[in-house]
Amino acid sequence: MGSLKLVDYVGFAEAEGRFYVGIAMEQALLEDS
Repeated sequence: MGSLKLVDYVGFAEAEGRFYVGIAMEQALLEDS
């Protein structure tokens, strides 16, 4: 059960990381144009 919780946490952190990377890329594209 502990490892399942760890996997859930890692998956959440990865999804959150992609979310912030997407925002950063969008901001960069807006500043570029």
